[in-house]
Amino acid sequence: MPLKRLSLLATSLLLVACQPETGSQAQTEPETPPEREITWSDEVTQPATLIHHLPEDTVAYIRVPSVTALFAAPKNNGMGQFLESEANETALKQLFSGSRTELEGMGAAASIANLALERLRSPLEVAVSIPEGASFTAARVQATARLDFDSREALQERIAQWVATQPNVSLKRPLTENQSGMLSFGPMPAYYQYNPDNRRLALVAGFSATTDALSQIGQTANETHPALTRQAGMEASGYGLYTWVSAARLLPMARPFMNPNQWAELEQSGLDRTDEVALSLGTAQGRGRLSVYADGTGGPIWDLALPAAAPTAVTTHGRPDILSVISMPDYAWVETVVQLSGEDLSTWDAELADHDMTVRAIVEAVSGRLTTVYDELGTYSILEATKPDQLANLAAKLSASELLTVTEHDYNGTKLMRWRVPAEQWVPQQDPEVALWTRGQSIQTWVMREGDNWVFAGVPQVLMARADLGSDFDLQPWLAATGDAGHSMMVLSHSEDVVRKNYHYYLLGMQMLSDAVNADVNMMAFPPAHERAWPETSTVSAAVDYKDQAIRLELGYENHPIELVQASPMAGIAMVGILSAVAIPAYQDYVERAEAPPY
Repeated sequence: MPLKRLSLLATSLLLVACQPETGSQAQTEPETPPEREITWSDEVTQPATLIHHLPEDTVAYIRVPSVTALFAAPKNNGMGQFLESEANETALKQLFSGSRTELEGMGAAASIANLALERLRSPLEVAVSIPEGASFTAARVQATARLDFDSREALQERIAQWVATQPNVSLKRPLTENQSGMLSFGPMPAYYQYNPDNRRLALVAGFSATTDALSQIGQTANETHPALTRQAGMEASGYGLYTWVSAARLLPMARPFMNPNQWAELEQSGLDRTDEVALSLGTAQGRGRLSVYADGTGGPIWDLALPAAAPTAVTTHGRPDILSVISMPDYAWVETVVQLSGEDLSTWDAELADHDMTVRAIVEAVSGRLTTVYDELGTYSILEATKPDQLANLAAKLSASELLTVTEHDYNGTKLMRWRVPAEQWVPQQDPEVALWTRGQSIQTWVMREGDNWVFAGVPQVLMARADLGSDFDLQPWLAATGDAGHSMMVLSHSEDVVRKNYHYYLLGMQMLSDAVNADVNMMAFPPAHERAWPETSTVSAAVDYKDQAIRLELGYENHPIELVQASPMAGIAMVGILSAVAIPAYQDYVERAEAPPY
């Protein structure tokens, strides 16, 4: 029974986790909306605090969110304001109380689960500090969290229960009003203190840990530490998962523990010169974001960053359903890649001389940014070329060399071009009986020039429609409003009605969780969706930034990555599976209760 109940609670919480929030993709908004301060009740959850007070020699910072923040995901948008409502706060308190009752008396594992599920009222923050020039053995660990205990005695009782189950941990001194508590993790000491007024736990551990170091936690503000400045664009709320590591400090310390071949591989790629690494799951710029970031100085992996892209000037016919962006490399980037590969560009230029072309001319013809969209007109791509005339010159030279056939067509005053690479230029010669099939394998595209931009499509009808209907939707303001402007590579889509679905899924999960823990949540206190002024469109994006000697991978969404499923035909199947996982164990539990003796 205890295992079943724990599984039921976990599965119910998973269902609550599937509930996103609104996005603020106003079509006319030119800039990313400013961060709105989240005002959740302290009784529900608080933001991180230790990150604002990190020692200068902090080499790693880890923030583990509370269950409330992880699953309800407070954000600075419309759904976030709903989550901060009185109705939601009351319901969450009832669920906390119910989970505490259900988990009481279910053993040590349930006791720890209760601590994480019900008692944790802020992120658990851990910072690791190592003095400059010292080794790993000099590391000192600081940790803070807000716990829902109304007295030191109540917390100390819970700690004693936990220590009794741990073979390598001993309680050297209990926590009292007049002195800090002390634990021993093998030979390593740890000191802890708890303030029942603000309900903050503080702990310091390490061979150099002292009670003085414990008293200094959070005493000095540090708003310039890289861990804090880096989080602004990754997890700005202070509630989500966030990890930051100073690789520049830790990698040299790790070198003695690596074999020479491993270190040589790091040096060859430049990874040994990594400066920072960070990971986050939370919110920034009004949307949920899963981000991985790394930067460094020198070495192939950092020197091959793509050129930074200027704001896009692409327009589409209405907001596109799907959008992808790729930054096309410049000649300097190609030179670097070729040199690292051991090739010689002069050899390539010699082969191209017969066609009056060079590698530089080819690269410069297509460098810039290639945007592919699917909108009401169909699918097409737009090249914002760095040197737009170079592509025209390249096409002329390819045509003169019979490597490309170009035919021009007039459509109501607009020139459309058909570019075709004959199959015999790239497909090996075939027997006569398959010549017909071979000719059908020609590479071709239809092309239209709009000022300095080149527009490509698979069939001319797409370009004809663009010429007829025009394009009046500016991508740059939209991308800026979603926080997706300026990426090196990106795929983005928007979906209708996902926000309302996620609101209902959130309430459905809360309803089922309230049954699981016997909490009488007032579902009628929540307003219907039509009373909320939420945009009907949500945006999901996947992006790679590879510029300025930094790499960043990011998945953006309104509230939770499961929107990728919710916005597709698989949503119904996924929800049936989740509901089954919750409902079947719950039904079995009810049956067992009904069959149990009344005493």
